Amino acid sequence: MSAPILVDVEWLAARLASGDLRIFDTTVVLEPDPERIFNPVPQVGAYRETHIPGAGFLDLQRDFSDTAAPLRFTLPSAQAFAESAGASGISNKHHVVLYSSTNPMWATRFWWMFRTFGHDRVSVLDGGLAAWHAAGKPTRSGDEQYPAAEFSATLDPSRVADKADVLTAIGNESNCVVNALGREQHGGETVMYGRPGHIANSCNVPWSELLDDSGCFLPVDSLQSHFEQVGALSADEVVTYCGGGIAASLDLFALALAGREARVRLYDNSLSEWGRDDSLPMET
Repeated sequence: MSAPILVDVEWLAARLASGDLRIFDTTVVLEPDPERIFNPVPQVGAYRETHIPGAGFLDLQRDFSDTAAPLRFTLPSAQAFAESAGASGISNKHHVVLYSSTNPMWATRFWWMFRTFGHDRVSVLDGGLAAWHAAGKPTRSGDEQYPAAEFSATLDPSRVADKADVLTAIGNESNCVVNALGREQHGGETVMYGRPGHIANSCNVPWSELLDDSGCFLPVDSLQSHFEQVGALSADEVVTYCGGGIAASLDLFALALAGREARVRLYDNSLSEWGRDDSLPMET
């Protein structure tokens, strides 16, 4: 049984006592690093200070990424994902609700991974912890841990793109490749991933333009308008990308809210891989 992909504070508050729910803080902060652009810091300390009652914490880089891969946040194997999900107390029968205390892209990254590994009972809390605080809902401090469970994962390769898939996509006018980074990075004014600009023939829908001032997702008709302008809703196939596959998940999630989830892939390593390879086309 699937679940709503986006839930609000009142929806979650009414179901806190449900034994079916597994709630998690997923927050990461990217601190500047002169050698590696950013250093991802899981915000487990902030989680311990205040979190939604019952919520656990998921560490994206340590437990839910392939730490042997050369690039950060690389999607783990199905077996590794299943082991980490089970250790976190998640089984295939549970409804997982994800939130962030900063940017929702950390929650949407996990949402995409759960869907990619065959688990549809997963939702993102609109507005995250800020919305929970704004509504005056109760919080807790300290660590909370769900009992270990068994989770079965099967990779759906139709949700993941590699550089060969992207090369094919940009060579076909009926496809749409969407850059989720900001407009200055897309245009080449800001250089962060080896070479200036964006993947050739790709368009730009910045993740920040899909949220309102409170950090909640825009209404469906507004999201549809953003993606209609670049042809993403009518394209045969859509690929989203960013710097390392995180912001791209927010665009992919917003596309799902806008009614487009089929034949949409996320380029997992994104410009962290593409920008380093001079043989791959970029433009400003």
